[in-house]
Amino acid sequence: TEDLKAVFSDSQLSVQTIEENFTVLLLTGIAKPEPLMNEIKKHTQNIVHHSYPDHHNYSEKNILKLFTAFNTIKSENKIIITTEKDAVRLKTNSFAKLLNQLPVYQWPIQIDFINDNEQEFNTLIKRYAQRN
Repeated sequence: TEDLKAVFSDSQLSVQTIEENFTVLLLTGIAKPEPLMNEIKKHTQNIVHHSYPDHHNYSEKNILKLFTAFNTIKSENKIIITTEKDAVRLKTNSFAKLLNQLPVYQWPIQIDFINDNEQEFNTLIKRYAQRN
Protein backbone atom coordinates (compact mmCIF):
# COMPACT_ATOMS: atom_id res chain seq x y z
CA THR A 1 0.00 0.00 0.00
CA GLU A 2 1.06 3.52 -0.71
CA ASP A 3 1.45 5.95 2.12
CA LEU A 4 0.73 9.63 2.06
CA LYS A 5 3.32 11.62 3.98
CA ALA A 6 2.19 14.54 6.09
CA VAL A 7 3.65 17.81 4.85
CA PHE A 8 4.09 19.43 8.26
CA SER A 9 4.82 16.45 10.51
CA ASP A 10 6.33 12.97 10.41
CA SER A 11 3.00 11.16 10.31
CA GLN A 12 1.78 9.03 7.43
CA LEU A 13 -1.61 7.92 6.21
CA SER A 14 -2.30 4.83 4.14
CA VAL A 15 -4.06 5.61 0.88
CA GLN A 16 -6.35 2.68 1.71
CA THR A 17 -7.87 4.61 4.63
CA ILE A 18 -9.36 7.12 2.18
CA GLU A 19 -12.84 5.79 1.55
CA GLU A 20 -16.10 7.00 0.07
CA ASN A 21 -17.01 8.87 3.27
CA PHE A 22 -13.83 10.99 3.01
CA THR A 23 -13.73 14.47 1.55
CA VAL A 24 -10.45 15.35 -0.09
CA LEU A 25 -9.49 18.93 -0.68
CA LEU A 26 -7.01 18.64 -3.54
CA LEU A 27 -4.47 21.43 -4.06
CA THR A 28 -2.48 21.35 -7.31
CA GLY A 29 -0.18 23.70 -9.15
CA ILE A 30 0.76 21.26 -11.91
CA ALA A 31 0.21 21.10 -15.66
CA LYS A 32 -1.86 17.90 -15.67
CA PRO A 33 -3.74 17.21 -12.43
CA GLU A 34 -6.09 14.67 -14.08
CA PRO A 35 -3.99 11.54 -13.35
CA LEU A 36 -3.81 12.44 -9.66
CA MET A 37 -7.52 13.27 -9.59
CA ASN A 38 -8.28 9.88 -11.17
CA GLU A 39 -6.18 8.08 -8.54
CA ILE A 40 -8.06 9.80 -5.72
CA LYS A 41 -11.41 9.03 -7.39
CA LYS A 42 -10.60 5.33 -6.95
CA HIS A 43 -11.10 5.98 -3.22
CA THR A 44 -13.68 8.78 -2.99
CA GLN A 45 -15.77 10.96 -5.27
CA ASN A 46 -15.88 13.74 -2.65
CA ILE A 47 -13.13 15.94 -4.04
CA VAL A 48 -12.90 19.72 -3.86
CA HIS A 49 -10.17 20.72 -6.29
CA HIS A 50 -8.21 23.96 -5.94
CA SER A 51 -6.36 23.98 -9.24
CA TYR A 52 -3.64 26.49 -10.12
CA PRO A 53 -1.29 26.81 -13.10
CA ASP A 54 1.96 24.87 -13.25
CA HIS A 55 4.72 26.34 -11.04
CA HIS A 56 2.19 28.55 -9.24
CA ASN A 57 3.54 30.61 -6.34
CA TYR A 58 0.80 30.43 -3.74
CA SER A 59 -0.41 33.75 -2.41
CA GLU A 60 -1.88 34.54 0.97
CA LYS A 61 -5.28 34.76 -0.75
CA ASN A 62 -4.87 31.23 -2.17
CA ILE A 63 -3.94 29.78 1.22
CA LEU A 64 -6.75 31.58 3.05
CA LYS A 65 -9.20 30.26 0.43
CA LEU A 66 -7.90 26.74 1.06
CA PHE A 67 -8.06 27.17 4.84
CA THR A 68 -11.63 28.48 4.67
CA ALA A 69 -12.75 25.76 2.26
CA PHE A 70 -11.33 23.07 4.55
CA ASN A 71 -13.09 24.48 7.59
CA THR A 72 -16.45 24.67 5.81
CA ILE A 73 -16.40 20.97 4.83
CA LYS A 74 -18.90 19.34 7.16
CA SER A 75 -17.41 15.84 7.05
CA GLU A 76 -15.37 14.60 10.01
CA ASN A 77 -13.23 12.62 7.55
CA LYS A 78 -11.45 15.29 5.59
CA ILE A 79 -7.88 15.86 4.47
CA ILE A 80 -5.92 18.06 2.12
CA ILE A 81 -3.84 16.31 -0.52
CA THR A 82 -1.22 18.01 -2.64
CA THR A 83 1.65 16.92 -4.86
CA GLU A 84 5.21 16.47 -3.61
CA LYS A 85 6.18 19.40 -5.81
CA ASP A 86 3.53 21.66 -4.28
CA ALA A 87 4.33 20.43 -0.77
CA VAL A 88 7.83 21.88 -1.14
CA ARG A 89 6.31 25.26 -2.04
CA LEU A 90 3.90 25.13 0.88
CA LYS A 91 6.64 24.29 3.40
CA THR A 92 8.86 27.15 2.29
CA ASN A 93 5.98 29.57 2.21
CA SER A 94 5.27 32.14 4.90
CA PHE A 95 1.81 30.56 5.35
CA ALA A 96 3.19 27.30 6.69
CA LYS A 97 2.13 28.30 10.23
CA LEU A 98 -1.48 28.47 9.11
CA LEU A 99 -1.38 25.24 7.12
CA ASN A 100 0.43 23.16 9.73
CA GLN A 101 -2.79 23.22 11.76
CA LEU A 102 -4.46 21.17 9.03
CA PRO A 103 -4.03 17.55 7.86
CA VAL A 104 -2.04 18.27 4.69
CA TYR A 105 -0.59 15.21 2.94
CA GLN A 106 1.51 14.79 -0.17
CA TRP A 107 0.69 12.15 -2.77
CA PRO A 108 3.82 10.20 -3.72
CA ILE A 109 5.13 10.59 -7.24
CA GLN A 110 5.16 7.36 -9.19
CA ILE A 111 7.08 6.86 -12.42
CA ASP A 112 5.86 4.32 -14.94
CA PHE A 113 8.08 3.47 -17.89
CA ILE A 114 6.49 2.81 -21.26
CA ASN A 115 7.34 -0.64 -22.61
CA ASP A 116 9.36 -1.40 -19.45
CA ASN A 117 12.22 0.86 -20.57
CA GLU A 118 13.51 1.56 -17.05
CA GLN A 119 16.87 -0.12 -17.73
CA GLU A 120 17.36 1.89 -20.93
CA PHE A 121 16.51 5.11 -19.07
CA ASN A 122 19.00 4.31 -16.29
CA THR A 123 21.73 3.60 -18.85
CA LEU A 124 21.10 6.96 -20.57
CA ILE A 125 21.30 8.80 -17.24
CA LYS A 126 24.53 7.04 -16.25
CA ARG A 127 26.13 7.86 -19.62
CA TYR A 128 25.09 11.49 -19.31
CA ALA A 129 26.45 11.74 -15.76
CA GLN A 130 29.76 10.19 -16.76
CA ARG A 131 30.23 12.59 -19.69
CA ASN A 132 29.34 15.64 -17.64
